[in-house]
Amino acid sequence: MTSGYPEFTFVAPGIYAKLVNALGQKTGGVVIEGPSGIGKTVAVTRAVQQLGEVLGGVAILSSRDSGEVSRIKEIAAEKPDGTWIVEDFHHLPLKDRRALADAIKYLADQTEPKCKIVLIGINNAGQSLLAGSSDLLTRITMIEFERNPDELVEELVGLGEQWLNIRIPDHELIVSEARGSFLLAQLICREACDAAALVEEHPGADPQTLEIDVAEVIRNVLADLGRQFEEVCRRFARGKKPKRSGRAPYLQCLRWLAEGNEWSIQLERAADRNPRYKGSVTQILTKSFLAQHIKDDPEIAKLLHLSDEGFLSVEDPRFVFYLRHIDWDDYREQIGFGPESQANYDFALSFAGPQRGLARHLHEALSESGFGVFFDEVEKGRMLGEDLRSYLAPIYASGAEIVLVVLGPDYPKRYWTAFEQDQYNGRIAKGSVIPIWTPDTEPTFASDLTDKGALVLSTSSPGVEELESAVDALGAALEKRVANDNPQTSLPGLAAALDRKSPTPS
Repeated sequence: MTSGYPEFTFVAPGIYAKLVNALGQKTGGVVIEGPSGIGKTVAVTRAVQQLGEVLGGVAILSSRDSGEVSRIKEIAAEKPDGTWIVEDFHHLPLKDRRALADAIKYLADQTEPKCKIVLIGINNAGQSLLAGSSDLLTRITMIEFERNPDELVEELVGLGEQWLNIRIPDHELIVSEARGSFLLAQLICREACDAAALVEEHPGADPQTLEIDVAEVIRNVLADLGRQFEEVCRRFARGKKPKRSGRAPYLQCLRWLAEGNEWSIQLERAADRNPRYKGSVTQILTKSFLAQHIKDDPEIAKLLHLSDEGFLSVEDPRFVFYLRHIDWDDYREQIGFGPESQANYDFALSFAGPQRGLARHLHEALSESGFGVFFDEVEKGRMLGEDLRSYLAPIYASGAEIVLVVLGPDYPKRYWTAFEQDQYNGRIAKGSVIPIWTPDTEPTFASDLTDKGALVLSTSSPGVEELESAVDALGAALEKRVANDNPQTSLPGLAAALDRKSPTPS
């Protein structure tokens, strides 16, 4: 059984006793968090049944149900008698989560509170509740569900076998694939029964051993999940403005989720551990591109949740199971991305102060399209207190695949642009440096760059279409640089945007 209450296969998680005690106490609130599919709601339901009249009237409300959200708001405001269990509270708007936090604080100060609020959410959901309410930590009971140990998953499989009077082979593989999720173990076992054409409990005196290949059963499960998740996974991984040569930051987020054990990751910390993707992932997070991408697609929003604290979590454990079996090295190419730069950045911007506005426009357009871009404004916090020469030198010398030099009359007059030029000068002849200018900021000096093919923009504040055209051209140039093993690489739009006859310096 993969839905409803497991009447015959309920297995108490290790934290069950703490859960029962927390629900039975005369306190204002309990927060229960953990991965989806781990058994939180089932355990709460069993605990409520066990406690019986101790809890008084009990009602379960879903934060995903717009009709019940209004009732949740009333409970936070009025604090009526009874035990109120709010599922998926992480889906509530911030103001409603704060209202619940205030209600719990109020109830915690009462001698005999008659209202109890129980909040159930995914991993790290409590972080959003405690944000701005540090005093709440001492007034609530936090119950953190973790992955169920293998022996409990084994026990669940055994209970199902006992109920049906059967034996399923290769428990070790089932337990390994479930990775602590009761729901996934049940999903595999149900498919095993289907493969054996089992429709009811075996009537014989001795258990029936199913003549099945569990590895093949798992492949069948994945095939079924592929029909459900393949397209939505592809849409998320490509992002809104995918570019063949980009870093594919949305794909990287999925990969990190698949490779982790908790089905939830804090993206900034994950990016810190993966410097090649740090710039691109940080940008889709801080610029709210990721949040908007999830919000704009209801099917994606059903599978993934991004908290205000930057935790990306999977809502459906079946989706995690599907992600874990993707060959990520092949998947990049399958969904339309080309070879990827091995440098820490795709592009590094070099410019003098008067051209900062244009550099900012380029950075935002490139970042939104999934490229990794070094731009000093973004890394200001990491640069504070550092030796800037030591920090910047490797970026312009080799740390970025291409250096974008935004030229203007002030460029040769500034100390830092002269320093950056010293680092990238040796790369100009290799085609790793692209000059950029506009007619009104045309350089008035000669350099090794002024006779190179330049990206010439019409204004220092280019419009959306011109920026998109520029991004396409720069992406094509990047692909040419990276895909050295494919001399036939197509470069659409490059010739149109890169003016091979640069303006003559005046």
